[in-house]
Amino acid sequence: MLKKRFLVPLALLLGLSSTAFADVTVTFQVDMTVQIALGNFDPVNDIVVVRGDFNGWSGTDPTCIDNGEGVYQGDWVFGDGDIGLTQEFKYVMVTTEGDVWESISNRNFVVPETDTMLDVVFFDDNDSAGDPCDVEVLFQVDMTVLIALGTFDPETDLITIRGAHANLGGWGPGPVMNQVTGMEGHYDLLVQFDQVESGTPSEFKYVWLPDGNQDDPQWEQNDNRSFTPELDLPDENENGYGEIELEEVFFSNMGWDDIISQDVDVVFQVNIQPALWNLLDGQTIEACGETVVDPEDILYVACAGFFNEWPWCDFGEEYQATTENGILYTCTVPFYTGDPRELIYKYGINGGDNEAGFAENHEIEIDDAESTFVIDPPDMFGSQSDWYAVGDIQGVPAAFQLHANYPNPFNPTTTISYNLAVPGPVQLAVYNLMGERVACLVDEAQTPSEYRVEFNAAGLASGVYFYRLTAGDYSVTKKMMLLK
Repeated sequence: MLKKRFLVPLALLLGLSSTAFADVTVTFQVDMTVQIALGNFDPVNDIVVVRGDFNGWSGTDPTCIDNGEGVYQGDWVFGDGDIGLTQEFKYVMVTTEGDVWESISNRNFVVPETDTMLDVVFFDDNDSAGDPCDVEVLFQVDMTVLIALGTFDPETDLITIRGAHANLGGWGPGPVMNQVTGMEGHYDLLVQFDQVESGTPSEFKYVWLPDGNQDDPQWEQNDNRSFTPELDLPDENENGYGEIELEEVFFSNMGWDDIISQDVDVVFQVNIQPALWNLLDGQTIEACGETVVDPEDILYVACAGFFNEWPWCDFGEEYQATTENGILYTCTVPFYTGDPRELIYKYGINGGDNEAGFAENHEIEIDDAESTFVIDPPDMFGSQSDWYAVGDIQGVPAAFQLHANYPNPFNPTTTISYNLAVPGPVQLAVYNLMGERVACLVDEAQTPSEYRVEFNAAGLASGVYFYRLTAGDYSVTKKMMLLK
């Protein structure tokens, strides 16, 4: 399960140098009454724990204890260095049949300055228990495309189901499906569920195990699937279980029309201007244990997706996008005949998963008409989320440029304009024919934009002057004439 980190506000951190904070205790609270009523949680034999960024998404600390009203509470002590950081977490039922994680998106909070009790939430945000019912579900999946591509071997590989319900492994190892007699590549399995809540969807995915290895699960590359138990379902075999027959689907929804027909080089392009603006606004970016506080701290931007198994913090150079102007990063990744046409991906500064929230990905279809497919227009970093202040970036210059002053010749004022493509220190100065600086018009850090500066030469003699723009490694000089 992917765990997400985001851009971290610096509003609190800016004052830490002069103020010392003590450790703070955060109390987690989850209402388990619905899960108890549904029979999903046994308060005698099961426990509910919190797993998140702060404990490595593992273990049983903190374990939540019933307050006597079905609300389970657990504490975690954060150090003063954690104050202001965003923490993500989920509640997990540790049952006799295995761990059952919440199936919703990661929860999150910002570590406060004082002891705090988080709001009470229902496990999985399920606040009502529908009438219980018994159902049996026929799961069906088509593996023929992967077999034809030589990816899935029906002789040695297994296809399984993993889902939220304990009968599907609680997102751990689940039941193995059977190949339909006389239909190679078609798999099904009938699974019975006792006393499940009617009207509440239960999520799952099909998972392929190469050589039957449970430690090497190949998950579908699509959103979770689901089925919904209902009262009064047909029971044609009269065994007491309402019957749900799910439609047969292709693994990863990848049918014959959903795969590329030739090898294609995909050119990823991403504009990281929103992240640069936020850094200049005093925010930080968490990246693999390091904190990015300045645009100069950005080493590369990673390209991640199902195609490389989301290798956060462990990217090879082939997935590290590079840049020429500090804003537009590009990376070329080869895709091969038979790969999914649907491309789901994200970017990460310095290899961290810091572009957007859980499951907030870019999605695009690969056009295999040519051997190269360029993502154009470029993606905007964070545009699939509201985490970054994306704003209107259409006016951001693509390159440095110093324009000719206007008017020229002039007396005694003229306007000098320039485009700045990367944030950083900028100097604009005027020199005479002897190389002496006669005016400094700009000497400060600026953000990417178009700038206009008025130069008043009322105190100077007529003649030729030069104006020079210096910004990082970029420097250019132009000539102008003052006529009085």
